[in-house]
Amino acid sequence: MLLDLCKQTGLRILNGRVGDDKGIGRYTFVGSSGSSFIVDYVITTQNLFSFVDTFVVNEPNILSDHCLINFSFTFNRKSTSHILTENISHNGISYKYVWNKNKIEQYNERLSNDVTRQKFSSFIEHVNCSTDKCDVNNCIEIFSHVLDDVVAPIFKRNVKQNCETDDSPLHCNNDWYTPDCDDKRRMFYRALNLYRCDRSENSRINMVHRRSEYKNCIRKAKFMYDHRGKDRS
Repeated sequence: MLLDLCKQTGLRILNGRVGDDKGIGRYTFVGSSGSSFIVDYVITTQNLFSFVDTFVVNEPNILSDHCLINFSFTFNRKSTSHILTENISHNGISYKYVWNKNKIEQYNERLSNDVTRQKFSSFIEHVNCSTDKCDVNNCIEIFSHVLDDVVAPIFKRNVKQNCETDDSPLHCNNDWYTPDCDDKRRMFYRALNLYRCDRSENSRINMVHRRSEYKNCIRKAKFMYDHRGKDRS
């Protein structure tokens, strides 16, 4: 979700990409139980990316579960365009949301109908029952899906894929790779992240289910592409 937001708005995450943390991506949170995650990010605009001078994720300390991040910019030098170009790709984004003020009434109707109200009521119940960070993550997913169901039919637009950098999915360079494959891939990785956070049986089943959906979508896309090729020949 954060990656999608950054790619669609032109923001860039510095963690793991610059300074002493380049190619590493050190954990920024080390909990008392030994769990470690990257939960603290430094985010900047793409035009400032090449001016980053230092970036260091410090070792865990006794004052906090979070690690201190030191970073700095140097502006008395020319921007290195090759670094900027390398990190401004929108690959991996198969769609975007485009606001249209002429559809405000349609948007309000979908937002306030009975189906959406029921979904929000269910979401509130999940929030009230949340007890840990995994529950919170699940609530965020539910809330995102509710909003997407409202706005997607009105404002969602497909984005032409450009598969020239390493930030793209593994199969993106193939002509048969479709936006549906990309959607299934994202759903699988969301389920995988939840499973990494909460290794319960339900999380495992959900992760395996999403993985199967992604694999089946890839196989179907390949088959349909090959079938169309045979028809053309």
